[in-house]
Amino acid sequence: MKNKRWITGVLASVLLLSACNDSATPTDGVTKEQTSELTLEEVFAKTQEKSADIKNLQSEISSQQTMLVGEEEMEFVTKSDTTMNLQTSPLAVYQKGTTSSSTSSDTGEPQKYENESYLTEEGFYIYDGLSDMWSKLPKEMSDKLLKSSTSQADPSKQLQDLEEYKKDFTFEQTANHYVLTLDSKGDQFKSLIEKQMKSMSEMGAGEQEFLDNMDIESIHYVIEIDKKTFYVTKMDVQMAMNVESNGQSMKITQDMKSTYGKFNELDEIKVPDDVKKEANEL
Repeated sequence: MKNKRWITGVLASVLLLSACNDSATPTDGVTKEQTSELTLEEVFAKTQEKSADIKNLQSEISSQQTMLVGEEEMEFVTKSDTTMNLQTSPLAVYQKGTTSSSTSSDTGEPQKYENESYLTEEGFYIYDGLSDMWSKLPKEMSDKLLKSSTSQADPSKQLQDLEEYKKDFTFEQTANHYVLTLDSKGDQFKSLIEKQMKSMSEMGAGEQEFLDNMDIESIHYVIEIDKKTFYVTKMDVQMAMNVESNGQSMKITQDMKSTYGKFNELDEIKVPDDVKKEANEL
């Protein structure tokens, strides 16, 4: 009986290893000449290697978060569209976009406002469209945000976080891209979410309580990697979770679609002089 269980375990391990060592399945229309024989392990390695060549990039991010709160399922919806520029040396992030929010009790149009920010070694300058005013945040806050924003804006860092789950990916290829798809249910990725939250800021008791009371229903990733450059060009993430907090239940769904381009084509990110002059220090 013990031998049988041991053999079963060995076979399972072999299957997992072989899955990572198989080449990507071609989708319809991919010719033999367009088909790559690289394995998932090799694509992960080359993507991380090539990420060192990236000096700057631009991402277009569209997201929607829906929260259903309480037994009556009061609905809160937040949508945002953002263009984000990232440079690696010196470390800096520029972003500009719009955000709208609404609730199920609203009768008019969703509240919409513009936002813009420069996050550099000079500090964090942020424009609030509601007040039509620039502000400068304290340096200790900008240093933390610079680190976390870079992790979020750089797709290769996000892919690196997912490397331990690569055995769970479906691995396909089109004529020009490798396509990695991940579908999962349950709390398998709770540690990943905790890691990402910690990278954004120091977690307090409130954040830890949120994680402790969070149950992940499902998570879905689609990642596209360019076959020639091995740059990540697209990442879609959909997530559904339930949270119990202070005796109240919340169901949260999030849908985020990101595209990446203009690799090493952008000008240096600098805070304009007029923004520095207008900004109120907080």
